[in-house]
Amino acid sequence: MPDSADKETEMFGKRVKILLILMAAPALIGAGIDLGTVIVTGTRVPHVFADRVRTVTVIEKEMIASSPARSIAELLTHSASLDLRERGAFGVQSDISMRGATFEQVLILVDGVRMNDSQTAHHNMDLPVSLSDIEKIEVIRGHASSVYGPDAFGGVVNIITKRPAAKSVRTELESGSYGTVSGKLAVEGASGGIRQYLSASGSRSDGYSDNNDYDITNLFGRSVLNPGGTEMDISYGLKNNSFGANNFYGTVLDKERERTSARYVSLKTVTVINDGLALRSGVAFKRH
Repeated sequence: MPDSADKETEMFGKRVKILLILMAAPALIGAGIDLGTVIVTGTRVPHVFADRVRTVTVIEKEMIASSPARSIAELLTHSASLDLRERGAFGVQSDISMRGATFEQVLILVDGVRMNDSQTAHHNMDLPVSLSDIEKIEVIRGHASSVYGPDAFGGVVNIITKRPAAKSVRTELESGSYGTVSGKLAVEGASGGIRQYLSASGSRSDGYSDNNDYDITNLFGRSVLNPGGTEMDISYGLKNNSFGANNFYGTVLDKERERTSARYVSLKTVTVINDGLALRSGVAFKRH
């Protein structure tokens, strides 16, 4: 039988092999996988994803297209650290919280425009944007109050919409039980130096129980033009939402009904001075 010295030598050799494998693993992984360059814009200054100093999750358009989610709220339920409390189907009404913060302490942005409702945070997810209008979503987890204020104590959700690209027309039509019907028309293209994207969608249902019906209409558009070397980016959205709120806020309010309307318009400009300097400005209006 081998003596104790041989056993110690054998164990030492195994430990050396394991150590060498662990030291070589990062180099092997780094050499074989190229993640490309991802720009994070959910901060005051856009920066490369690899240089981030906060915990950021980016949900790209490929992930959105392959997801079974039918609304923004449903999509975000799959993101770590986010807690979505939905009342009703297809994102009729939902509250979002992050890392133990309340739903009043999570900031919602659409192309950098604040969407938080000043009256009640119950309407923060009442967004005038459809899921198919989105290019990507950036989720900044953890306190961001030093940059965005107290309503970003838990984190930030920055929704980035699609920029107008190639000429195309897309239509969608769905139907289901309980009188559920939804449809969408999206058109994008370029004309006279102006690139435009426009979508209109609607959905309705009689509801699966008493006073659970809903009727939602949504209009979103984005235009990009370059007059005199300055890029102008204009986006706008309108959403009308009417739904029965049976047991949404308590069993006593079984006949409650809500009607909401959200609208916003945003104008951003970028003027390139030279290769290392650009002047950015923006103004936005939002009402709920």
